[in-house]
Amino acid sequence: MPNWEEVQERKIEMQKDAVSSLGKEEYEVLRRVLELEWENRHLAHSAAASEIRKTLRNFIIQEFK
Repeated sequence: MPNWEEVQERKIEMQKDAVSSLGKEEYEVLRRVLELEWENRHLAHSAAASEIRKTLRNFIIQEFK
């Protein structure tokens, strides 16, 4: 069974692999979505959460059009 450090190293490798396959536009969308999630993390369990998800969904749709 792997130890904690091995699990964390593997997690980092998997994240790098996932991001490396993204194109420039996809990477920018991911970056912006993560920024929005971080900025609004305190709202995760509030009524505003659905509004945030709606905003994120609209942003992603616009970026891919």
